[in-house]
Amino acid sequence: MASRPAKEAHSRTLIQVGITAPAWHCGVMQGQSQRPLVIRIALIIIGGVLLLVGVLGWLVPLLPGWLFVVAGLAILAGEFLWARRLLDGARARLNRITRKAPQDGD
Repeated sequence: MASRPAKEAHSRTLIQVGITAPAWHCGVMQGQSQRPLVIRIALIIIGGVLLLVGVLGWLVPLLPGWLFVVAGLAILAGEFLWARRLLDGARARLNRITRKAPQDGD
């Protein structure tokens, strides 16, 4: 068996999303490296703040927490794989709920 180049040896394939990333880089979305670092940091901060406000909104019933959580995940999904997976799971759950909901006129 031929040996792989060093760069390939430190990579692993993320079958779920079809990207290859270094082991230390797992969980970060492909394509986001094209953005300038300042914009990436700003997006992470904004998404994190919205996510935190959403969690606080669930604890203190003065805010619509789910709205802030979804907005924060939508921003963070462009940077992190874990946020993309949570957002996709939330979309799937919403689709199941809306399919089960009774329609007007039925």
